[in-house]
Amino acid sequence: MKTLKRNKSMTSSSSNLNPYELLEVSSGFQFLTDQGKAYFVYTTEAEGYFPEGTLFAAHAFMFGFKPLRENQHSLEETTSPFHSFPRSRFITFDPRISDTIVSFILELFKDKRIVLLYVCDPSDSRQGVRAKLFDIWFRQYRIQNIIKVTLANTSSVSACMLFSSENTYKGEIEDCLPEMMEKISNYLE
Repeated sequence: MKTLKRNKSMTSSSSNLNPYELLEVSSGFQFLTDQGKAYFVYTTEAEGYFPEGTLFAAHAFMFGFKPLRENQHSLEETTSPFHSFPRSRFITFDPRISDTIVSFILELFKDKRIVLLYVCDPSDSRQGVRAKLFDIWFRQYRIQNIIKVTLANTSSVSACMLFSSENTYKGEIEDCLPEMMEKISNYLE
């Protein structure tokens, strides 16, 4: 399985970000919050989601992140990619979590050919909340030069694609959008 590797050194594209340190693990990256909560951040190959023969598909990756359960060391220890974790009764807001995720994404987009696809986890029927959170982050961090396209936003599926406005394949990506939206909706439902 093809995964996308970041540069070893974490350099933020914005001096306003205060990300947690990411540690590389076998299939992605992990970080530990000040409250002791571990998260897993990963990319996997997403070429199959896009129309055959498109040049940009070779640079397409699925992006995701998950909280890890206590004593869990990787996402492979879950039973499905959309594994549901019990929600804590006391949720504390930690802005460094979003700083870390946004910083990770900005680091990936240093390669302007990258296309990221993310699907909000539907396992607990909270995909709409997750989609809104990504929208808030996109606006809050004023992410420039990154185009966000909603591929599917139904009661059962929420999927978006991100790519650089300077992507070499921008025209091809835009030409394929209607077919991609249909394919993603059919594939994920």
